Amino acid sequence: MPLVSVAVPVPYLDPLTYRVPDGMPEPPTGARVRVPLGSRQVTGVVLGVAAPLAPGAEAKALIEVF
Repeated sequence: MPLVSVAVPVPYLDPLTYRVPDGMPEPPTGARVRVPLGSRQVTGVVLGVAAPLAPGAEAKALIEVF
């Protein structure tokens, strides 16, 4: 399960970690992606590969790569 770090357009929010769903190629750094954020979907930018998650933590999946 590849993980990517994504910057989203929300003030004071650090980059978030999302997983790349099966069958979707891993997006390159700088790619625009649509991701779930709370009850909405936002467009973010991939910053690179994310560090592994802490045990028991889960990451939401990317929705779309532009």
